[in-house]
Amino acid sequence: MPRTSYATYLRRLRRWLPLPVDVVFVDGLDTRTGNLAFCNLYRGRFKIEMEAAISEGDRKDTLVHEWAHALSWGEEKEHHGPAWGCALSKCYRVAVEGWRPRQRAKRILRG
Repeated sequence: MPRTSYATYLRRLRRWLPLPVDVVFVDGLDTRTGNLAFCNLYRGRFKIEMEAAISEGDRKDTLVHEWAHALSWGEEKEHHGPAWGCALSKCYRVAVEGWRPRQRAKRILRG
């Protein structure tokens, strides 16, 4: 099975789970806590900040993880609760497996 690139993951997520998301790579992100990235909502747009020095595989995994945070934003107080888990499953299927939902996701931004 051919390897799928980070760019393909991003393209699939933007097409099938469209959200106002900017992905930025940052040098020197504080990774001592194990966080390779952060997702924040600012003025109606999500911003995923990712450590620039991580590997291609970690970038792909982290992108899917953080996109799930954006997709489930405002639905629960837990960062990794049930709503996030459902969003992660959907993001994984779209980005990794190439699944195409019958309808594109529609989200109302809260927060």
